Amino acid sequence: MGEFYTGAHASRIAYFFVGLPNRHTKSPPWRRNRQAVPPEVQRHLEIVGLHASSNGRSCSVHSCCGDFLKVGDLLRLCKCVVTIQGEIHDAIKCVRIVDGTDSCTAAFVPRSMVKNVKIETKLDTFVQVLELYDDSENTHKRRKSHQNKGMAGCIFLGAIPEGV
Repeated sequence: MGEFYTGAHASRIAYFFVGLPNRHTKSPPWRRNRQAVPPEVQRHLEIVGLHASSNGRSCSVHSCCGDFLKVGDLLRLCKCVVTIQGEIHDAIKCVRIVDGTDSCTAAFVPRSMVKNVKIETKLDTFVQVLELYDDSENTHKRRKSHQNKGMAGCIFLGAIPEGV
């Protein structure tokens, strides 16, 4: 009918078939070193809607303000209220800084991050554009940018290491 396993192999086989823990198993490294979010991810922010002209993303100078955003531009995060499909929602807009003053609204922080406590503490701070996803070599980033009407990766100015 079947063989009975004994010794060191028995515990490994029991773990394989039943999922029982034994002295030979270790937890994976990502469970041993528990950190909520790596520090480099907390410094990075993605913004969306660069190529849309709705909700104040157009001004008297530009038909779509996000189209004129370049790598290295400075943005300031501001809380605002927008209308999405007839409903009023809180939002965080990214205002482009030109010659030290607020210029025009270029993009928004994604809706999923608006209620995030870490983002709310960073209101009225500055971010710098690191990468425009439309120009990326990564096909996943280009597709993501197309789905979100233009995306860019930014970094908080307080997170830039000194000497760079």
